[in-house]
Amino acid sequence: MTQLVTLQFGKAEADLDALSCKVDYEYKALTEGHHTSAQVPSRVVGSVQGLRKDLEQLASEVEEIQKQQQEAMSTVGTQLKTLCSQFDDLSGIVGQHQQQGGEAAP
Repeated sequence: MTQLVTLQFGKAEADLDALSCKVDYEYKALTEGHHTSAQVPSRVVGSVQGLRKDLEQLASEVEEIQKQQQEAMSTVGTQLKTLCSQFDDLSGIVGQHQQQGGEAAP
């Protein structure tokens, strides 16, 4: 699961890089021909950079959530093993008590 999420974020980041390069190319083409139209592409570049920062932050948050989930599952596993051990102990005690009670009956 972790590898899948990492792979998806890597692909998304590569897509953003490609988009950023395309915007840069179009920005240069527009600024060479029309200096008045340069404001729109620069806003797009800013938006792409903002999206990249948001994606990096999201990836970091997802990694932190994954760590927390792994810790929680480890804790649950440990508690489940303890519970199973206690259940086995209790079953043994109940079995001994029933055998003692069964032997006392006529």
